[in-house]
Amino acid sequence: MTTIFDGEKLAATKLQALKKQTFPPLTIAALVFSEDDGGQLYTRKKSELAAQLNITYLPTQMSINTDLPIIQSWIEKQNASPKITGLIVQKPMRRVYESTTKRQDFAGWWANITSHISPAKDIDGLNPATTAVISATASAVLSVLTAIGRLKNRRWQTSERVVIIGKSDLLGFPLHQALTKMGADVSLWGKKELASQTSSSKAIDQEIIISATGIPNLIKGSMISEGAILIDVGEPQGDVDVPSVLNKASFLTPVPHGIGPLTVVSLMENAVRLANI
Repeated sequence: MTTIFDGEKLAATKLQALKKQTFPPLTIAALVFSEDDGGQLYTRKKSELAAQLNITYLPTQMSINTDLPIIQSWIEKQNASPKITGLIVQKPMRRVYESTTKRQDFAGWWANITSHISPAKDIDGLNPATTAVISATASAVLSVLTAIGRLKNRRWQTSERVVIIGKSDLLGFPLHQALTKMGADVSLWGKKELASQTSSSKAIDQEIIISATGIPNLIKGSMISEGAILIDVGEPQGDVDVPSVLNKASFLTPVPHGIGPLTVVSLMENAVRLANI
């Protein structure tokens, strides 16, 4: 029997804990790109949750085609403003970027944006220089691992091996670094490593699989070991082929209602944490 995780329930619990905390007035400036429907949706959810915590959330719309110096200037203005306590740039999907602009270097464009965010206000850990918090998505996965007993007091509690599939700056790299520091036996794979592992019809032999590639139905029942724990962070449809893993996996975070709600709450936790430093 596969346990289906209820991300909404844990997010509600974490929200109630946040409401009990005392923190100074917070104002978050958010940049969202008008062509990115997913970013627009997440921005609305973040704004709604911020309102429940009496946190001011100020979204600004720009086109992906906006000249880079204009985006950087907006970020620097927020960095300098004493009224702004937190800052986030909503990362667009690569395919949205590539279908919208003639620019080719998505990674370089994104790095030139995030490197301008002040680490003191970087509530999503986007700037590589930020050390006080990690990305909200990575933090959400850590919350799930804590809820199911694999983490306690930020230390790994089991001999189970972990694989993270997807080398992104919002999940793969920061989560791999965090879990390594916490003592987990964790591997980080891209598409090449996954293809190599499964080319001979072998199962992924790690007990815990965290997938965030954005490729629908990538992870199938034939690829996993009996009793595997599946944490699906794929957007927007999920990476896991759910019918094929049911009753073979022991645990699954669904899409939607799994990691997504926790990511929004984790962002607010980061905002409070940075403001209290």
